[in-house]
Amino acid sequence: MLLDRRLLLLGSGFIGLAGCATANAGDRHSARPSHETKAIELTFLRSVDPDPERAAQFIKTNWFAMDAVAQSRGLMTFFNLHVDPARNEDWNLAVQVGYPHERGFDSIRTEWAEIVAAHKTVLIDGKRLVELATIVGTRRLLPA
Repeated sequence: MLLDRRLLLLGSGFIGLAGCATANAGDRHSARPSHETKAIELTFLRSVDPDPERAAQFIKTNWFAMDAVAQSRGLMTFFNLHVDPARNEDWNLAVQVGYPHERGFDSIRTEWAEIVAAHKTVLIDGKRLVELATIVGTRRLLPA
């Protein structure tokens, strides 16, 4: 489950999502999959601050640093961050990750633990993710 993947980070520091804009469009992370995507996992977050900028910065600085390592090893096909401009009550950030296996994150658990262990968490304004946002849900989607 993707929630497990992101919870590892809390301790240490859809295709075309309707109504969402990619955070910092010029700062895209692998908009084109490097391998065939067989599963997409979404993580929905709610920032503590109504402005999700600091939470988004944490995700890009920490999660995406590790995702880039995973992608370079062929464990992920792409990753993106989206912001809900309508300030959805339940969530205002969504992280989208593609995997080359239908089991998504479950297929890379062992390798991911190694990547997390090697990563040094970068705090944003002295704060960890748990102080900037809360994960409110996850979904795994399979391409039709």
